Amino acid sequence: MQTVQYNNAHEVAQAIDEYHKYKRAHVAEFFADHLYDWQHDFLAAGREHRQRMLLAGNRVGKTMLSAYELRCHLTGDYPWWWDGRRFDYPITSWAMGVSGEQVRDVLQLSLLGELGDKGFDGSGMIEEEHIHSFSRSPQTPRLVKEVFVKHVNGGFSKLQFKMYTQDPHTLTGASIDFILVDEQPPDAVVSQLITRTMTGARGEGGAILYSMTPELGRTRLIIKFMDEREDHQFLMQVNWSMAPHLTPEVQREILSAIPEYQHQMRRDGIPVLGVGMVFSIAEERIMCDPFEIPSYYKRLAGLDIGYMDHPTAGAWVAYDPDADCTYLTNTYSQSGEILSVNAAAMRLPTPDLLWVYPHDGKRRESDGEDMAAKYRKHGLKCELQFENPEGGNALEPGIFELEDRMRTDRFKVFNCPQTQPFLREFRMYHRDEKGKIVALDDDVISATRYAAIMVPTHGVRGSGRSQNVYQSSQLPVNAQSGQTIERRLDLPRYDL
Repeated sequence: MQTVQYNNAHEVAQAIDEYHKYKRAHVAEFFADHLYDWQHDFLAAGREHRQRMLLAGNRVGKTMLSAYELRCHLTGDYPWWWDGRRFDYPITSWAMGVSGEQVRDVLQLSLLGELGDKGFDGSGMIEEEHIHSFSRSPQTPRLVKEVFVKHVNGGFSKLQFKMYTQDPHTLTGASIDFILVDEQPPDAVVSQLITRTMTGARGEGGAILYSMTPELGRTRLIIKFMDEREDHQFLMQVNWSMAPHLTPEVQREILSAIPEYQHQMRRDGIPVLGVGMVFSIAEERIMCDPFEIPSYYKRLAGLDIGYMDHPTAGAWVAYDPDADCTYLTNTYSQSGEILSVNAAAMRLPTPDLLWVYPHDGKRRESDGEDMAAKYRKHGLKCELQFENPEGGNALEPGIFELEDRMRTDRFKVFNCPQTQPFLREFRMYHRDEKGKIVALDDDVISATRYAAIMVPTHGVRGSGRSQNVYQSSQLPVNAQSGQTIERRLDLPRYDL
């Protein structure tokens, strides 16, 4: 790295001023260098899912992330690490919000910056050199109606700003490649958005990105993504614990100005859910700091077997027989991977650990071999089939036992990155209007339930020293090449 010598304080001040000017004019470049893991994961999900929903608490960074993605699609200028969907040609897109004022003050500001008499000031995600031309809205002062953006492969992308309050006829007729929907739209608008993208992306089908805090509660759109999600749809829920820039002081300041009944919605991005949450207990109550597990604790791991896009999940637990308390110490969750990769990843932290599997582990495949046997063949000790204490494998008895342990401080979760997949599911696990548990995004919870229910009677004592623990959001193996697991992450080491 080149070292620059400055002769006096004036030159130093001038260099600092130039740096800040460059940073202000290249918001996207600096934003991309500081993405959280969940933001990377959400962008990547666009490759396989035409409709994505970011259901998030206030001020976690959802609007900036959405603006950054739209900027990449409009310009065709993607970072080297980008593994989401790409548009290698100029696109037609919409950015939608509640009203003209909201679109101007949030979406337009994030994408284009401040609009003055001579144009934009260059402080938005889309760099000034990419903006070719624009026209103003006749209804709302300082609001742009449409803007043309230079694409790196030639030509111009078109971005139009839309409002939910507009005449519905303004949403008809066009074929759109990408739609960014900021904040919760009325259900009446959603069908038009889906129709407009059906023939987008040159006939392949366009994309819709919903970015919202669920202020309108369980609308039909929310129910669709939470309870009836299809393969082309993706849901990510983000709360304040996933946004370190929101310090405890900032969080307290925000909540102090909000009615208490809105706290969960504003903090966690959770709407009022059907009859209610399955685990109606504060998340903070079940958390504990990680510690080295004593050798007399019993250990067991639970496996939830994935199929197709249904994730494969694992959960490691340790049981203190003296206190009758179970600890969740580590989790694994991965979609779309082959069995051998999942088996290798789950075996690595604790090679000799005993695993409990669900009843579908006995389901025979076309080759006549059941899934549990296949995992055993790849080194995972799947030797226990799950059973509730009173027999059978019904869901409700196990959930009742798990919640009872939570309420009596006999089930704890290590507060570490490795248990975040469990917590994400815990926050969204709910019952529908008929009181039935919604069986979506429950894979890590299921694996945890299998292990937690059976560890008191079937857990095994031993040192169980672990190697480096993987973050569940990252693959430890190259699935295409089948190479040996080599990538280790620099994460805390815990005795599982």
